[in-house]
Amino acid sequence: MKQKIHVFVSGCYDLLHAGHIQFFRDARALGDELTVCFASAEVLWAHKGRRSSLPDEHKGAILASLAMVDRVVIGEGTKIGLDFDLAWTRH
Repeated sequence: MKQKIHVFVSGCYDLLHAGHIQFFRDARALGDELTVCFASAEVLWAHKGRRSSLPDEHKGAILASLAMVDRVVIGEGTKIGLDFDLAWTRH
């Protein structure tokens, strides 16, 4: 039996644009499942000093609606540049 390849990407995705969509398509093409992790509003504030343009729930719903995305998780870690580490180890 062939083992599934799971692809995990992370980012802010605060203003979703065509470049993100292509990135997700390319990432999904690398494996069998794609998990997208986005930085929570708290992470954005802590690491970038700015507020999110959308509530986390809305951002998650938009990302989850994309056909190439299999799973969406919220990055809530405290390590700068590695806010996704907890989500990575859980998924």
